[in-house]
Amino acid sequence: VKTDGALAATTGALTIDSNGQIRVGNVFARQALALNAREDLSVVGQLVGTTGAALNSGANVGVSGALETNGQLSVIAARDASFAESMLAAQDVNVRAGGALSQIDQFVIGGRYDARAGSIAALGATRANAGINLESSAAVTFANLATEQQLTISAQGDIAGSGDSAALAGVSIVSTAGGIVNQGSLASAAGLSLSAAHDVVVNGDITSAGNVNVNAGRTLALGGTLSVGGHANLTAHSALTLAGRSDIAGGASLAAQTGNLVVLGDITADTITAE
Repeated sequence: VKTDGALAATTGALTIDSNGQIRVGNVFARQALALNAREDLSVVGQLVGTTGAALNSGANVGVSGALETNGQLSVIAARDASFAESMLAAQDVNVRAGGALSQIDQFVIGGRYDARAGSIAALGATRANAGINLESSAAVTFANLATEQQLTISAQGDIAGSGDSAALAGVSIVSTAGGIVNQGSLASAAGLSLSAAHDVVVNGDITSAGNVNVNAGRTLALGGTLSVGGHANLTAHSALTLAGRSDIAGGASLAAQTGNLVVLGDITADTITAE
């Protein structure tokens, strides 16, 4: 199925099934929208599924225009999934890609955003009211992430953040075989946990109303201020460096197991344990 023209179901649903490729221009459905292709699925214009949308491909999914739905969005791609412009979804968004998932523009999601892929590049700002979960079997890169619930990022490879991220119900970032580098700030109205097999580097501020737990398999370096409403447990297998001021309501535990412990800013805490 190939057409660069507009397809519109002005009163009902729109479903397209293809044993090969699907290539369409602007697509509109007053009710649910479903595009199912065994090969590549390409939307070269705007996509609107008023009550919900589902995109399924046995190969790649690519959406070049803006995507909008008042319902849920489901995207399944055996290979790559890419979104070149903005996404606006009133309910949950679930994306599964066997290869790379790439997001260029902003995502605004009223429900939960759950993305699982071989690699994830969330280069546009992402806001999801009911939580954000990013899971990758390789690497994750992200810009600004914001949610009123929990933010979780897990990857086997490196995790790299370039912007500021915040969550009201907690932040958890885990790299099982790589490192974590975040250039911006991290904020949580609950607890915050960072764990990596290699280095953990956060150049921006860390703010948490609850406990902060950071574990690095190699070096740990925090470049900004550290504000903690609970306890702070910072552990590095090698060196641990705190460049900014640390204000910790509870106890502070600092451990550099085989390297140097370097504290360049003031630390205020209920108790301080260093090794």
